[in-house]
Amino acid sequence: MQIAVDIGNTRVKVGVFSGEQLIKSLKFKDWEDQEWSDLWKNYSISAVIISSVESEAFNKAMTIPDGIKKLEFNNSTPIPVINKYLTPETLGKDRLAGAIGGWRHFNEQAVLVIDAGTCIKYDYINDQKEYIGGNITPGLQMRLDAMHHFTARLPLFNLEEMNDFIGLDTKTSMLTGVDYGVIGEIKYFIELYEKRFSKICVILTGGNAEFLSLQLDKKYPVENDLVLKGLNTILNYNTDYEF
Repeated sequence: MQIAVDIGNTRVKVGVFSGEQLIKSLKFKDWEDQEWSDLWKNYSISAVIISSVESEAFNKAMTIPDGIKKLEFNNSTPIPVINKYLTPETLGKDRLAGAIGGWRHFNEQAVLVIDAGTCIKYDYINDQKEYIGGNITPGLQMRLDAMHHFTARLPLFNLEEMNDFIGLDTKTSMLTGVDYGVIGEIKYFIELYEKRFSKICVILTGGNAEFLSLQLDKKYPVENDLVLKGLNTILNYNTDYEF
């Protein structure tokens, strides 16, 4: 068995895998969390892949028993697709891992992965298993925060589901503007990718994926552990390499 670790800005996401099957996923804030310590007691782990938004995070003290192979995912790590991004050193590791996770989800067909988190990220792998690139736009809550921060009188609201696209007061005008604006954006990006690349698969992930998927005309699969699954695919691909 093996573990995939995704270290974000505020929390750590961990997946325990047997081959390609996700056995358990969990989230915690630091390495002192008891669940992290218990993983080594409860599972027979042979390898770990670690991805971090901060390179120095990998060098922090992590309680990993001796004898377990450890792979840090970076832009020089061998991956099962061809990275065609013009500046691979600036490509977010979560973007690439999520795209690879979506690519494996659809048995290596062309895929557009939409990650609706703090930012909304669109990442595309074609049918020649080439990662081409994608798009980044502000996420739902970020748009609400920005309207409050950059204006004198617009209040701060948290995301809520709207039942109609017309706002009847300031609050609902802001919420419908963000909600339906993002839905329109997602539909348009999917249309653009389908026009350029013909047949593609689409999958959603991220904290707001479920919220958005319910409002789209066409139903696309939602997979909340796509980045972890992509990291595990990368780890499996590296089993023949020394690390």
